[in-house]
Amino acid sequence: MALSVYSPPPGEVNVNTTSERNSFEMPAKRRRLNDLNDYVIKSEIKEEQFSFEWKLKDFSTLSSRFPEIRSPILVGGPISKHNWQMKIVPRRVIGEKVYASVHLILIGFGDDKDEEKDEEDSPARKIRARFQLRILNAEGIPLVGVGDYQMRDLEFRKFTHWGWSEFFLSKEADSFTVDDALTLSCRIWLEGEVQHELTDNSDIHRAVSLPKKLEAGALLLANHLGTLVNDPETSDVTILIKLDSKKLMAHRCILTARSPVFARMFSTNMRESRENSITIKDFESEIVMGMLEWIYTGQTRLLPRRAADLIQIAEKYDLDGLKKDCENILVEKLSVNNAVKLLVLGHMHNAPYLKRRALDLTISKKEQVVKTAAYKEMAENFNYTGVFVELFIHIATMKK
Repeated sequence: MALSVYSPPPGEVNVNTTSERNSFEMPAKRRRLNDLNDYVIKSEIKEEQFSFEWKLKDFSTLSSRFPEIRSPILVGGPISKHNWQMKIVPRRVIGEKVYASVHLILIGFGDDKDEEKDEEDSPARKIRARFQLRILNAEGIPLVGVGDYQMRDLEFRKFTHWGWSEFFLSKEADSFTVDDALTLSCRIWLEGEVQHELTDNSDIHRAVSLPKKLEAGALLLANHLGTLVNDPETSDVTILIKLDSKKLMAHRCILTARSPVFARMFSTNMRESRENSITIKDFESEIVMGMLEWIYTGQTRLLPRRAADLIQIAEKYDLDGLKKDCENILVEKLSVNNAVKLLVLGHMHNAPYLKRRALDLTISKKEQVVKTAAYKEMAENFNYTGVFVELFIHIATMKK
């Protein structure tokens, strides 16, 4: 979906979703186990997250009668309680085409009752947020969407509009409605104030409940193991990445414990066991590093933006937990445009949850899916015969 480039009226701005969060850096070294301090202060920006859904019944009638439609004012943010509103212009002429545009508006601040803070141009009268707009089908599955958590922060002042003027072509509205009802979903990530948290480790051995002790112990273990990721001082295995000619370091015992594939490499008379070296030819170093982060700590910061690549390396090295994490992320991003692509991904890499959700969406919106470039590519590629078999089986099962 192309983003709008028209000149908006005052206060209305079109969104550029280009991510500014995609730089890759090796993790900074954390403190060693014997360097644990008695007190730790953590300062961070606490982010609020909330969402709401807007269902427009008789959308064709509304579109013909009203040049602009606004939702009721909603209070969003469990802490801030700001006032928000969605606006849709069903027919906006841009060049030679007519689009439906959708924008999010900050109507008022949660503390607007304080008259001394009601000046629009005051530095205190602006907030920063990211948001996502999606069209949902009758089952609540996204058909199309724009924006996500990875987009750049947007600055909202009172009555500021952010959104997309070319959300979809007006003539294609029937493709996104169910019984002439259009359902819009909006999720907002709101940047909060800096908050400080003090952790007292001086009495860490004090008796605590078993669940809390296990949770704290797992977090501490992951933190300590994270210091060993790509650590040249203690590593005993070299990983050579052919695609970008880089080298990473790892620990034989940790790889063996976490991956059955690595365990077989090091427990037999294979070259990897003899030379303490692993060569990876089909993944770039960023993806391999993301896999190592997950192996050592159970999480990786690459997951939100590289899940499609991580699920493939998880399949290759039999990392079931990483694969499930990737499936959950990818299912959240399912839409008509990527349903077939994710269906193929789930089928090729044995991801049952992702495949099932992609199948459901493909069947429920087959008229739109078959028009996508991904579907045409799959139909012309004999390597995807198994995917079509899955589709036919799924259709036959639904009819019974």
